[in-house]
Amino acid sequence: MCLLLPAGAELLQVPTRTIRRGDVLRVLPGERIPVDGEVLEGASAVDEAALTGESVLVAKGPGAAVAGGTVNYEGPITVRATATGADSTLAGRWVGDLCCLCSAGRRV
Repeated sequence: MCLLLPAGAELLQVPTRTIRRGDVLRVLPGERIPVDGEVLEGASAVDEAALTGESVLVAKGPGAAVAGGTVNYEGPITVRATATGADSTLAGRWVGDLCCLCSAGRRV
């Protein structure tokens, strides 16, 4: 579930699978960022360990890109979705990792 911010309406809690490119979301501290996006408002620090393997928090503010699957830590941010599901950064990374394993002759 995530918080959708429709134009001119109050926040709605909706299933993540219903989010589409261009939707605007509110991500609160401690929540996992549900989709790839661009920060529109707010400032925070994000744990990108799911992507980089490093647990150092990365500062994010307006204009910054965020990846689905990472965790928002310090403050609420408003994010416009840029990619969801199979088109997301994290999904692309897992596919790439699996392809590397397969091409190396390893069983997955």
